[in-house]
Amino acid sequence: MSRVRENQKIAALMAQDGHAGYGMWWAFVEVVAAAMGRNGDLCCVTYPVRKWARLTEVSPRKFRNFAQTLLKLSLIELQTEGELYTIRIRKLLVLRDEYSKKSGHTRELLGTNSRPKIESKIEIETEIESKKGEEKEALESFLSAWNSTASLSEGVIPKVRTAGKGPRRKHILARLVDTDWAASYLEALATMLKSDFLMGRSKRSNGHEDWRPNVDWVVRPDTVNAIVGGKYGVY
Repeated sequence: MSRVRENQKIAALMAQDGHAGYGMWWAFVEVVAAAMGRNGDLCCVTYPVRKWARLTEVSPRKFRNFAQTLLKLSLIELQTEGELYTIRIRKLLVLRDEYSKKSGHTRELLGTNSRPKIESKIEIETEIESKKGEEKEALESFLSAWNSTASLSEGVIPKVRTAGKGPRRKHILARLVDTDWAASYLEALATMLKSDFLMGRSKRSNGHEDWRPNVDWVVRPDTVNAIVGGKYGVY
């Protein structure tokens, strides 16, 4: 049995999550170790949650939960800032030999004098395809929420069939990468239905009687904050 598996913390992890937990732990080790060439002896790396989940081949929710498990067992140090997770494994240099055996990487790749490798064309294409997949998922979730809200508005809020490929798509994606906006838009949509002004139940100024809150208006930079903040009559 290796020194790593004899470690009391790893033993506790395996008692809790079995060999699946042990495999997940090594997935975390591999991700951080792969970044050591760029970060020297820092033994830490920062990625968005979605990228962590992709690299460790689990869902974002499972990644978050397992990161907390490792933190409680003091196997990692964790700092979070919104969707950005910084994970540090201080004993990674000690684990390097075992990591090398398991991953097939050489010690030099993980050493402090290594240099970042230029990504291959395949790696770059894979990253692009992954980003496209994330964008598609985020767009579909937003449009689904929008159209569900529109269905409850008695025809006031116009539905959207597609984000298209032009400015509308660009503006929606620009908002969705803003973590604060992405965390608030569902609340804003629910608030719209309660607003007499936005739903046309209160009098509007001359020339704006037929105005309706469409998706292009909502994805302007300040609209969601204004709705949630009560500018349109709901606090």
